[in-house]
Amino acid sequence: MNQADIRQTEKSFSEITAVNTVSPENITPPDKPVVMLKRIGSTTYKINIHFSKTSKETMHDKITRMIKNEIATGTAVLN
Repeated sequence: MNQADIRQTEKSFSEITAVNTVSPENITPPDKPVVMLKRIGSTTYKINIHFSKTSKETMHDKITRMIKNEIATGTAVLN
């Protein structure tokens, strides 16, 4: 990925706005973890999702930060 692609991607992320922005202070995480089952081939995976009660970052902020970090380190997978 060249510098122009990185700048364009960063510009795109800066223009993203969440449809329903919710601050972490307004959300009460569930007391129990959320459980999902995912089947891949003949294997079923049980996935427990935990939410931090002390988080200061929204999901949108976290995902945007992770993508920017992948772009900056060159580990982003582009299809």
